[in-house]
Amino acid sequence: MTNQREYRKISRFDNDGDSKDFSTTESFLTTLLPETTPTGQEPDEGNPHTEPAMPPNEGCILPAHPDSGRWIPLGNFSESLSPGGLLGNFTVLKLECDKGHVLIGEMFLLCNNDIWMQKMGKCSKTCPSINNTSTRSVTYEHKSTHIGNSIPIDGTIARFTCAPYYEKDSVEQRPFVCLDGTWYEPAPKCIAGESNKNQMNRF
Repeated sequence: MTNQREYRKISRFDNDGDSKDFSTTESFLTTLLPETTPTGQEPDEGNPHTEPAMPPNEGCILPAHPDSGRWIPLGNFSESLSPGGLLGNFTVLKLECDKGHVLIGEMFLLCNNDIWMQKMGKCSKTCPSINNTSTRSVTYEHKSTHIGNSIPIDGTIARFTCAPYYEKDSVEQRPFVCLDGTWYEPAPKCIAGESNKNQMNRF
């Protein structure tokens, strides 16, 4: 079992993508552990008879690696670890994704009382970002949520807006969506509209 004081500094990313540094493992574990009554102890309600202490826990069973990614235990482990093995309590797993993928959900999993306290995140495939131009801007939506200019993941819909006096060079027949790491067709361009052409012809 790894001593939790071996770790010096851990970074954790919340759901907003913000990074938080922790100077010690104890302070990091505090953010993950819920406030519960210690195992084998009941709240004191004036009863002089208490239950005997439970035997120490053994640890957590290592989960399968996420699709297009992997977990890595934080700390010094000389032995090779694989799904189905046993890892001691208070051990932390860090999730990483393959190139071309981004992690959605929790990056760190904590083993406590023989269970993993967080649900494993998912590695989602990304599409190439679409750049804004002087005449066209693009924003992204995912599951009806506006995500601005974030990295487009599988299922993201791109919305295009043309500058004043410009219009799209093609009519969108269906949503412009990212599927399995690919945009189904080239992004539309914004060209000068008829009103803009007439205005330019005056000069």
